[in-house]
Amino acid sequence: MPEPMIEKRTRWIVEVIEIIHAPTSPNEVIEKRIRWAGLLICLGLAIQLLCLVRIHPLLFMAFLSVGCPLMLAGVLLYLYSLVPRSGSETTEVKRISGSE
Repeated sequence: MPEPMIEKRTRWIVEVIEIIHAPTSPNEVIEKRIRWAGLLICLGLAIQLLCLVRIHPLLFMAFLSVGCPLMLAGVLLYLYSLVPRSGSETTEVKRISGSE
């Protein structure tokens, strides 16, 4: 394969990777965080549900030490993703709500 063709393909691959990994808008960052928060909450609920199937002291400890922190992390990540990042977002919210 000629060298210019390899360089073109390499540049194309790098551009595709940058497009995939670089968020284009603040909404995409928020959506990604909310998706992670939902995943953590679902994992916590699944672990808690599995721990409630049988009654055993170790399962109760797993319920408390694994399921509850995952749920808490998911809720906190969700709340953190709702906090505005920059001054432009807060002015936009003020403009929408009508306060100056």
